[in-house]
Amino acid sequence: MSDLQPGPAPYEAGEHAAEKPPPAKKFKYHAFLSYSHRDIQVVKAIQEFLEDYALPTSVGTPTTRIQVYRDTTDIRTGNLGDQLNGALLESACLVVCVSPAALRSHWVNDEVAAFRAVRPEATIPVLLEGGPSDVAALLGYESRYADLTQHRPGATRFKTREQLELVRVLAQVAGRDVRTLVPWHEERRKRRLATALAGGLIVTLLLAGAGGGYLLQRQAAQVSAANARAQQAKAVQEADRAQHEAEQRAEAVARKQGDGALASLSSNFFAQAAVGLARLDTSAASLDGGRYAQPARFLLPRLMTFSEAAASVGRGRVVRWGDSNLVRGPKGELREIPGAVLEQVWFSPQGTEVLAVDVAHRVSRIAWPTMTVRGPHALGAVRVDSVAWAANGQVSLRATEIWLASDEDTKDAQMDGDTVRIDLDADAKPLPHVKIPVDAGGNDRVAGASRRPIAERTTVRLEFPRLRDERSFWRAAESRLPDDKRTIVPMAVRDPPPFPALNMGELKGDAAERRDFLARSMNTDSLTSGVAMVDGHHIALAASVTGNQGAAFMACKFDPVTRVAAWCHVEDVTATVRPYFSPDYRFMLLTMTEVQEDAFRLLDLPAGGARCKVSAHPAERALEAAFDPTGSRLAVLTRDGEIWVYDVRKQPCEATVASRFALPDRGSSGGVVAFAGPDTLVWLTDGPYVHAFDATSGLVKWSQEGKASRRGNETRSVNVSPDGRLFATAIGGMVELRSALTGVALSGAFSVFRTATGAAGRGAVCEVAVDDYGAVRVDFDRELLCSPEAAPQLRKGRGAWTRLAPDDPALGFGLAMELWRRTAISDDDGKSPVPLGRLLAAGPR
Repeated sequence: MSDLQPGPAPYEAGEHAAEKPPPAKKFKYHAFLSYSHRDIQVVKAIQEFLEDYALPTSVGTPTTRIQVYRDTTDIRTGNLGDQLNGALLESACLVVCVSPAALRSHWVNDEVAAFRAVRPEATIPVLLEGGPSDVAALLGYESRYADLTQHRPGATRFKTREQLELVRVLAQVAGRDVRTLVPWHEERRKRRLATALAGGLIVTLLLAGAGGGYLLQRQAAQVSAANARAQQAKAVQEADRAQHEAEQRAEAVARKQGDGALASLSSNFFAQAAVGLARLDTSAASLDGGRYAQPARFLLPRLMTFSEAAASVGRGRVVRWGDSNLVRGPKGELREIPGAVLEQVWFSPQGTEVLAVDVAHRVSRIAWPTMTVRGPHALGAVRVDSVAWAANGQVSLRATEIWLASDEDTKDAQMDGDTVRIDLDADAKPLPHVKIPVDAGGNDRVAGASRRPIAERTTVRLEFPRLRDERSFWRAAESRLPDDKRTIVPMAVRDPPPFPALNMGELKGDAAERRDFLARSMNTDSLTSGVAMVDGHHIALAASVTGNQGAAFMACKFDPVTRVAAWCHVEDVTATVRPYFSPDYRFMLLTMTEVQEDAFRLLDLPAGGARCKVSAHPAERALEAAFDPTGSRLAVLTRDGEIWVYDVRKQPCEATVASRFALPDRGSSGGVVAFAGPDTLVWLTDGPYVHAFDATSGLVKWSQEGKASRRGNETRSVNVSPDGRLFATAIGGMVELRSALTGVALSGAFSVFRTATGAAGRGAVCEVAVDDYGAVRVDFDRELLCSPEAAPQLRKGRGAWTRLAPDDPALGFGLAMELWRRTAISDDDGKSPVPLGRLLAAGPR
């Protein structure tokens, strides 16, 4: 027996990789190879590699080669089982060759079990075929392994990567530090390669000396051509890599700038958002599905131009802009008067001069519209009441002196004093005050004085950038009439139902016993009704009240020509149950309210209303539900604030839980849910918040705060565009358009009933539809009756609004105008303000 002292060492370099192996008994073999004989070729190659490998010598590890036990090479005589067990006990490590054949081999399983009973930490798996699950199945636990799955069958040599895997195994078998042995192996491989190349060169030189010059030249030419091709390929690869890195950097910069703009938009900093989005490179328009291009398209039409905002400044009015005052003259011209805030302005009768008094009681004379300024000069503690212009150009002010009743200079401490006349010279300097005498009636007079200044109100700031009124995007629309060719007529209050009176005479089974009830409920007494065509079959739908607390939902397949019902299904429920339908009306979901029942029932309508199998039900009752656009996914919102997402299979009908997650605590667990595409789930809370989740993982994609929250029993809904990129929320009579990509509001909140004629705030939003371009249609009814087939006398409250798409020419907003006109931010750097003179000089376009 050899004096061998191998011990188990870590497979990978890690926190224990440099530790010295623990003391172990002397073993005859370093390793025992456990394998299936179906893998004999590759196993023989593994044994040869391990035994032929010359390990480097070092202090304390004199062994340079290891011994491996394999049954076909080492068993000589005796019982096979006895010798195998003996060899296992005399082996320091167990190298298990994992493959499907090894999994089926009782020898391999017995060897693994026997070795695990004595030295489980010294088992080293080598994966020949299969995956990590096969390793775990054979060992009984998950473990790292040497990967030889890419080894070519029949090959007797191993590739470089495969050699590295076996060197790591060798380090663990021989008790060497893998961090030392692997680099040593690489250096040895390079030395051997250099030796082989040198030998080849010597042979080539000998051939050249022996008349092989032509061969040498040809080989040199081939090598040169190969090197040229390699250099060219490397250059192309480097160029592609550089381009890819540049694109990645550009995308990162664009995302950073775009996300900053979206944050500004969510915080109502519309100018900064518009500039940030507009300055994105054109290539960023399609980035992340149009995440940044979409809000830019909707935001620009909402921003007024400066000329439009300045139109609110009336003639003779003064508004504050930055550090200047804006005054509109008698002929409509708008001019800037720099300096302190103006408190009062008067225009001369000819409109050629303006007299301005600021908050510091200083007076100026300004030529209009050349804006030549004389002044300002202090008037003293007076309040100017009126101004009079003489024929010679002299200006006189009628003013009231202000006295202080105490040492505090506050309005409460002020009191009116004498009435005085103040004459101004040509440079607007005030002459000494002259007290105005009071007549017998207690009145004082200044001849020719205008007692009413043109601007007396406190100067306000001009709000710019300014958003347009949301109502300017909406137009009244005609109510839609029902379409007789629809394949789906949604459930609604109707009289009569949208299907012919059905003949129940051929019903069988349980439905035959309730023939009279079905005939009455479907044909005459239904509360709500509808009809759908699914897989070419006509299915009539109805619901009726069956008692004080009871209701029934009914579905009947019928022939539209003969009106004969082939089958009918009745679902008896409580009166508070709510139905939800998949987009194609194949499935109907009923939310149950009784504690002893499941949270919901899912019915397959084309299959006769059969109940679908549900893999797991929520513990709490379902509040809301929604199907995705394809009907293959279902989301259920529960009372305890969870969302359960199911994958729905059609044949046979079965709903399997795909994910389940708790909603963020925003003070509300109610609300409504809707799918925006197959992977995004939108939750509109009972409060002002709206969130989006990944339907598979439950991770929050975005959260936003809306403009309106639910009050009382107001209805609310989420309505998604066909492409899943836009959605509109309807809360009571307030409608708002949002991006499903980011959640930011793309419109203002529109009040349906305050805008429409009639009593404010009364009615019901019947339907909201959003198209892929951003146009929104809202159908409403002031009589709270949303059925499209209601009797004509009940349609008097019917109406509709349409929000035009942002780039609709009918809006006439001049979208081609420069951005600086809408934001007052310079196009040069996207930060500096545009000088007021440039804004005023630009004028309307």
